[in-house]
Amino acid sequence: MKKILITLIMSISIFGCKKDEESKDKNGIVISKIPIWTSQTTDDDSLAITVMFKKALIYNNGVIVRVRNNKKESIRLLNVENGIKKWEWSDFTEWQGYSKDSYCLLGNKLIWQFYYNNYCVDLNTGNTLWKNNFEENYDNQCSGIDNFFTVSHLTNRNKPPLENGGNVVVLDVATGKPIEFFKPKYDTIGKAPFEQYGWSYNGYGVSFLKNNEKYILTKFNDPPNLAPNSVREYIGLYNFSKKAWVYEKQKLKSKEVGSKTPHPPYLYNEKAYSGCYGAIVCHDLMTGNKLWETAIPSGATFQSAGLLVENGYVYGNSDSGQLVCIDANSGVIKWDIRSSGSSTALSYLNGVVYFVGGGDGKLHAVDAETGDYLWKIESPDKDKNKWAIFWGMCGVVPGKSGEKGRIVVTTGLNAYCYEAIR
Repeated sequence: MKKILITLIMSISIFGCKKDEESKDKNGIVISKIPIWTSQTTDDDSLAITVMFKKALIYNNGVIVRVRNNKKESIRLLNVENGIKKWEWSDFTEWQGYSKDSYCLLGNKLIWQFYYNNYCVDLNTGNTLWKNNFEENYDNQCSGIDNFFTVSHLTNRNKPPLENGGNVVVLDVATGKPIEFFKPKYDTIGKAPFEQYGWSYNGYGVSFLKNNEKYILTKFNDPPNLAPNSVREYIGLYNFSKKAWVYEKQKLKSKEVGSKTPHPPYLYNEKAYSGCYGAIVCHDLMTGNKLWETAIPSGATFQSAGLLVENGYVYGNSDSGQLVCIDANSGVIKWDIRSSGSSTALSYLNGVVYFVGGGDGKLHAVDAETGDYLWKIESPDKDKNKWAIFWGMCGVVPGKSGEKGRIVVTTGLNAYCYEAIR
């Protein structure tokens, strides 16, 4: 009898724990959930900066988070299994505050550019392989393959922006130093000077290999029209192996727009997908021919999140608060729902799209097939500090041997790891 009673008590206890692992709102959306682990990211009451890269960096079952330690900002590689630190790095040439850089991951090398500085870190050890400080401002986007990576060149330090736009810069992976510059085909007739309104070169290069040749797809803009203040964006494809343009200037969108978008095109199945002001467009990668242009309601922009393409669908979370799913071949909208507004880059795992909303500071999860909301999880740290919301990154790590994956997010006080939905 005693043994049966103990078993019953244990069963009730286990059932109670399962029930309390998460709570839902009246619509069945998960709004709180017990994390697998928590890792402190600041050693005082000040919030650590949470933004490091545009897309979360996952490497060898580890995730990069930004931390504050001894009043210094650092980056730390955490073990996804338990949240334990693998290494910490703070070898900045100049202090970097609210940075939102893209990065190249080439083998064990992490490379990123931040205006006048660039860095290369060994992800296995956390050691600096090289770092540079330049007189020229190389914009903080980065794309790499093989033995080179590309950024855009804006201006010299403490000098006005270039009147004739900027260059795409190719840098050596071994040293981080420039090895080649090439310039898109700008049109300046009847346009405002490049330095006016800060409309200097808006270039984003995406590097890729095809048939053993190296290509760079660049997105750029002419200076704005004098009246009204509007800008036209383009893409151009450069064969780096042959040092020749495949095509120089294909319109990104049919009409000029009021703002430019700070993301390179997303490459998928020989196509280039771009989020523009009020539309998502698709081009054939090797010819530059436009395949479709889909208008997004409410003049949506994709400034913060960019695009994600998975399993034949394009996902975009606009700053105006719409999350859309579009057929990657036809451009037909499959579903369109209200969302968070600005957000981190979108991540995909086993039929679910994850991101952290800038408009509400919550961890979002949406069924990729139906557009149904599954999670809107609040930060556990909001009671400690009203600004300790989820923000900066949303790292998604696939599970092993049939296990569910893991989702890692940060608040400025802690990093939290949650079990994925699937």
